[in-house]
Amino acid sequence: MTPNFFHAAAEAHALGHLQVAEDLYRKVVASAPEYADATISLAVICHQTGRFSEAAGYFSKLVALRPGDAANHCNLGECLRESGRLDEAYRQLNLGVALDPNQPDAFNSLGLIHHAQKRLPEAEEAIRHALKLRPEFPRAMVNLGMVLQERRQLREATELFRQALAINPNDPMANCNLGQILIEIGRLDDLDEAEQLCLKAVRLTPQLPQPINNLGNVYRAMARFDEAMECYRKANAIAPQLALPVNNMAQALHGRARFDEASELYLKALAMEPLSARLHANYASLLQEQEKYEDALGRYRHALTIDPAHPESHHGLGQVYMQLQRVEEAEAAFRKAIEIDPEITAPRMGLVNMYAEMGEFDRADEEAALALKIYPKLAEVYYQKVSQRKGKISDEDLQTMTSLQDEKYLGDGPRSQLNFAFGVIYDRRKDYRLAGHYFQRGNELQASNRQKRNEIYDPAGFTAWIDQQTTTFTPEFIKKLEGKGHPSTRPIFVVGLPRSGTTLVEQILASHPAIHGAGELMHMSKLFSELPAMTGTDPKDPFAAFKLLKPDDLAGLAERYLDELNKLNSTAVAVVDKMPDNVNLLGFIHVLFPNARVIHCRRDLRDNALSCYQTAFGSIRWANDWTHIARRFSDYLRAVKHWQSVPAVRWLDFPYERVIADPELQSRKLIGYLGFDWDPSCLNFHRTKRQVRTASVSQVREPIYKTSVAKWQNYATEMAPFLEELSRRGHAFEPDNRRDSAKVLTQASLNAAGVISRP
Repeated sequence: MTPNFFHAAAEAHALGHLQVAEDLYRKVVASAPEYADATISLAVICHQTGRFSEAAGYFSKLVALRPGDAANHCNLGECLRESGRLDEAYRQLNLGVALDPNQPDAFNSLGLIHHAQKRLPEAEEAIRHALKLRPEFPRAMVNLGMVLQERRQLREATELFRQALAINPNDPMANCNLGQILIEIGRLDDLDEAEQLCLKAVRLTPQLPQPINNLGNVYRAMARFDEAMECYRKANAIAPQLALPVNNMAQALHGRARFDEASELYLKALAMEPLSARLHANYASLLQEQEKYEDALGRYRHALTIDPAHPESHHGLGQVYMQLQRVEEAEAAFRKAIEIDPEITAPRMGLVNMYAEMGEFDRADEEAALALKIYPKLAEVYYQKVSQRKGKISDEDLQTMTSLQDEKYLGDGPRSQLNFAFGVIYDRRKDYRLAGHYFQRGNELQASNRQKRNEIYDPAGFTAWIDQQTTTFTPEFIKKLEGKGHPSTRPIFVVGLPRSGTTLVEQILASHPAIHGAGELMHMSKLFSELPAMTGTDPKDPFAAFKLLKPDDLAGLAERYLDELNKLNSTAVAVVDKMPDNVNLLGFIHVLFPNARVIHCRRDLRDNALSCYQTAFGSIRWANDWTHIARRFSDYLRAVKHWQSVPAVRWLDFPYERVIADPELQSRKLIGYLGFDWDPSCLNFHRTKRQVRTASVSQVREPIYKTSVAKWQNYATEMAPFLEELSRRGHAFEPDNRRDSAKVLTQASLNAAGVISRP
């Protein structure tokens, strides 16, 4: 009867009647345990229905019955692997291939075990051997592609996924992973295909989280935020134990500048998968954007202890080192990332920016060319090239930039950069009408991008903040605090409006052997914002907190600031803090450092406003709108007028136009004001090798030129909203167009601006 039962079971099995077949097979095994074919069939049904441990039990019996049968050892190994018993599986599979080396499925399974245990080179070797034994093996193609994807060999991985799909177009993992890898390669014109691949994978396996998660990644790359978040939530609901959907939600929120929510989710993902270099690096990037540089460095370094070959962590280190002005370390980190993954473009762009900031524009061009060779549609490269060369660009590059405007999924950020670049190009070509059009479009797109990131400028809020400065730091209040601060003369504060010549002044000063230029430091504003935490008062009211400070507290704050300067340079006699917005904190600065020298840079407000509008600032939120610019300038004038009314607060006025007219006279005046002997290198500031991290990166690498004086005349029509708003606020301009900087503003405006030199 046993053969009859077995044949009936086999027929039912072939017809897909698995339960009937299983019942019959069990009867065969019960009556004839030595009937190996029935045991094999039972094991197969258990495997088919996902009962891997039960299947492993049957294959164990077969190994006992036929210990020299390679197939039984290999099948047992595969069932153990799928049961999560990897070490036992590894032993059985190795025994199987020792008995019979011609076992492609076994080598594929060995590769999966190596992959699961993070032994990627061994995984690659094993699966490649499986494909050598069976070239038309789509499952092994997909598995090898996944390994190569992790090893950043993206081109070969892409080809393997495509080969697998040519054999089996309905392979869900091939569709899913090819869609993901197209996102990682980062080509905008691949996103439509990536979407279709991931949608197909979701249709084929709606119960699996990975395809839904990857579809979310596609939508995130397409800037379809809500759809991306919905996919991540669905993937998380299916598999709440998986860290990746949680991490991806964090990344989506991070991209929208919703930092608190993103931070919470990053930490949740890391608690689920603490040994993921990728997750640590993603969280580090958030810390970096929040300017928590030391914390970011620690995270990136921890990621590299987990995976020393993680290119994104090396790139992230480079970015942080750039912020900390540790250029040599930044370069080494970028180079290491490229060494690991030569196809990655982000560290190439890091090098482009780094060399540009160092004034090494030829080297920046070389790196830009290499980045474009990898991917010719990098909008950021063209923006950098145009900025560095002040609009001088080839017709070929201009044509490519023009074609990029039509890219379907080019985001508002890159599209904004392109429009600013077009504005610079046509300004150089003196086509001011067309340049004005592009600058306007660039600002509109940048404002749209800021809106999505909830980076909203509140002009009324800033006006109120200036009001608090003027009512808190009164002449009487500051007089009471005289002598309570730190006596150091080491800090030099260069203040004014952005684009008023602060970078030029810093470069002149940094060319002096006794002075170090530290760039735009946030330390003073951070100290001020941290006052409520020191006093346990309302975190939104640092002004009330300041009034509660004791003299020792003031000295402690000053010491903290000096410690930050020492981290940047511990040997120079003086260090320049070139943060323009410190003009609003002059009372606070004077209280902390009554002997510090302050240089107030000023410029014709019309040229100043135009320069702000034509600059693609990364962090300044008010420069995209003429009315916002006018209100900001008006508040600046009020602040300067107030500081002028405080006798103790003193500074040197440094008018941009006069520097342009007579650079040596003004530079000598500047160095003399600081109490240093004159050094001729100050006139050759454009040759000084140092990192310059501002929009003036290219201007300070050339001798002084006069084309930026009275430039506003070319854009008078476009500037009408600014001129009208400033006029409405009581600020009048001279009716003539003289270029003599001393005559640009009326005397009333000069007084309002407080531009009288105060040595």
